[in-house]
Amino acid sequence: MTRSCSSRRWPNSGGMFVKFVPESCDGPHNVDIEIRYTYPCRNRAKRREELNRIKGTDDVIGSISPLRESELFNRLSDEALDNIALLCSETIVAEGVLLFSQDRKADRLYIVTEGLVALQMATRVPHATQSRRTTVAICGQGEVVGWSSMVEPFQYTLTAMVWEACRLISIDAELLRKAAQANPNTGFQIMQALSAIMSRRIRQITTALVSERETLAARLNSMSEN
Repeated sequence: MTRSCSSRRWPNSGGMFVKFVPESCDGPHNVDIEIRYTYPCRNRAKRREELNRIKGTDDVIGSISPLRESELFNRLSDEALDNIALLCSETIVAEGVLLFSQDRKADRLYIVTEGLVALQMATRVPHATQSRRTTVAICGQGEVVGWSSMVEPFQYTLTAMVWEACRLISIDAELLRKAAQANPNTGFQIMQALSAIMSRRIRQITTALVSERETLAARLNSMSEN
């Protein structure tokens, strides 16, 4: 696991350095991993292996196909996807597990490759002492979960719970933001896709809350009539 990271541009290369500080590091043992957008194909496996070693995981995805099929990255070139794949890991999560909770710090972005994830919002009905979670969307293959990690204030606006056992691509959002800054064209395409996702989520939330309110109103009317 990494304790912190930073990055800087690599002049005249279209790339950047990503600096990782290992969790167990007590001194200045920072390690620079160069992520270029122009590196030769023969170096990709070596770079991925080195990044795995520093990050302390061997689960970095081995194919860009899931990224190409996602709603966030489907407009990117294979070269851009190769670079983003270096920041991704794959994980399998059981049904019922919370990926993150509403209002918590948003530091990871997820792409669903198998299974389903429910997005839920905390709501409170009149006179209730506790809030309850209303499901506003169910995300399936290729859909993004946790877009709040890409925009300030980097705080999750919804709760994400695994609805059906999932295979997910997990992305360190801070590194993805830095990679987008290092390559403006890639960054623009990512943010353009992200804006469409955000717009759809807002519509889904609005529809779900209106439906919830109408259901509650109908229930209260039925009770008053009886």
